[in-house]
Amino acid sequence: MKIKQHSIVTMHYSIKDDKEKLLETTFGSAPMQFMVGLGFFLPPVEERLIGLEPGDKTSILIHPDEGYGKKDKNLQIKIAASDLPDGNIKVGNTFWRGSANGERKLFTVTGLLGKWIFLDGNHPWAGIKLYYEFEILRVNSNTYYGMQKLK
Repeated sequence: MKIKQHSIVTMHYSIKDDKEKLLETTFGSAPMQFMVGLGFFLPPVEERLIGLEPGDKTSILIHPDEGYGKKDKNLQIKIAASDLPDGNIKVGNTFWRGSANGERKLFTVTGLLGKWIFLDGNHPWAGIKLYYEFEILRVNSNTYYGMQKLK
């Protein structure tokens, strides 16, 4: 059976950046299962899985404009440590920040210098090419769009 929209797919995958650093993988552990078309992966990735079947292996290159976009320098900010909640602030911590129009954005601490904290609101994978590797193990039809029992 070939993958189509709303198929339930069991597979292994890995994602590497443009420096071949491994970002995520299921190889060497339990495979993952997901329904095509619900946005678990970026839309261009899911579109390129359509038509594959069990046993197929494929590689997909996603450029930043198809993925998480280019880095937005306006989302890289410096704030005073006193503007964040008290506690043990470390590089890698994340914080929600509100904007003047009421939107909330997730920021990651990227650096500390004296009383200053450097934050980045870009997705961690923004601005980089992503290399996906897939091995399709099983494809099930989804007759009831999410209501069918898995075999």
